[in-house]
Formats: sequence, structure tokens, C-alpha cells
Amino acid sequence: MTELNLVSCKIPKHNYRNANKEHVATPNILERQFAVTEPNTTGVAM
Repeated sequence: MTELNLVSCKIPKHNYRNANKEHVATPNILERQFAVTEPNTTGVAM
């Protein structure tokens, strides 16, 4: 590598934000139902 003047490139690692605050639960304003009893019975256009 030194003969050809090649240099390796390191990709910097991703830095995550510190999670110091607790997650605030969002209220269910639209009264959405997430418990589905049968498959393919609910959808966006239904």
C-alpha cells in the first residue's frame, strides 16, 4: 500500500443520542383498535 500511496478510509461510527428522559405515553385520541381478532379484516381503506 505504501508503494502505491494508498490510504485506508475508516467510516465513522454512528453516535446515538443519550436517552435521559423517560418516554411519555401518547393518548389514544383517534380511539384506534390495535387488537385484531382475525387476519386481513382491518386496513387503511376498510
